[in-house]
Amino acid sequence: AYIKEKLKRRLDGIENAPDPTAFVTYQMYCIMREFFVSELKKAPAIWDYAGELTVLGGIQINRDVGGDRFMPLMFQTRRQAENSNRDLFPETFGSIRDRDLRYVLGLDNEELGKNFNRGKYL
Repeated sequence: AYIKEKLKRRLDGIENAPDPTAFVTYQMYCIMREFFVSELKKAPAIWDYAGELTVLGGIQINRDVGGDRFMPLMFQTRRQAENSNRDLFPETFGSIRDRDLRYVLGLDNEELGKNFNRGKYL
């Protein structure tokens, strides 16, 4: 029920997507990223054993030919202090803003692509 409720709010624009499955996959990634970071903030005991936590998130792409691929979409390090996270993505993989997600989200969904990796929990 949780996933269905969260996903329902993110399906605006799916009719403009060239690949609805890819569109939903990207939306699910956003939902899980926000959930994970939210839960991480609610688990203060993790800092009893670590001073820093590095998180790598993305989408696993299963392909018929050529082998599967992992597409990184988030790479950051976090500390316990509020707003102490550091974005490692640009220096490691290049700017996410330079990636053109219109081929997945659809030309009419350009704003979704621009705001893709700027969730409120980042």
